[in-house]
Amino acid sequence: MKVFTALVLAVALTGCAARQSSITNVPPGVTQAQVQAWDTAVANLHKITVANSTLRQTVISLHSTTDANGNAVFPNGAAYVATLTMIGKIAQTENAAATFLQGVPNSWPASTKAQIAAYMNDIAQTVQTLNTEGVTGITNTASQKQVNTLISEITSSVTIILAL
Repeated sequence: MKVFTALVLAVALTGCAARQSSITNVPPGVTQAQVQAWDTAVANLHKITVANSTLRQTVISLHSTTDANGNAVFPNGAAYVATLTMIGKIAQTENAAATFLQGVPNSWPASTKAQIAAYMNDIAQTVQTLNTEGVTGITNTASQKQVNTLISEITSSVTIILAL
């Protein structure tokens, strides 16, 4: 459990290197603010990827971890299956958003903003469902806190992107 806690803490404390605040060689017709918004979205999509991957690993680890009574901390059942399914859906949506942004490099027009907002709203909806139907199956309070910290990281990144 100590290694598991250290892993969660390491992910929470690490992140992308500082992003550029002044962009040079801005493409014609694109403002520096658009490039910065695009860059911020890319950085936060990466944070979602890292947090979601760690969440998946954590959930699987909790499934194979037993409590003092020998019961799985996150036993088999509908909540476990729903959690893994929703983690997969978040990964798919994040990947689609990242692929979309690669197709419109360094630009943040209204159409890009709207498409990314749709992806982020989908992730936000999935996280909401994850909170109500999935992680409720975790029987250990400390483990629930670890999972909720990762979910909060995903939610925070989604909020930042939606605010662009």
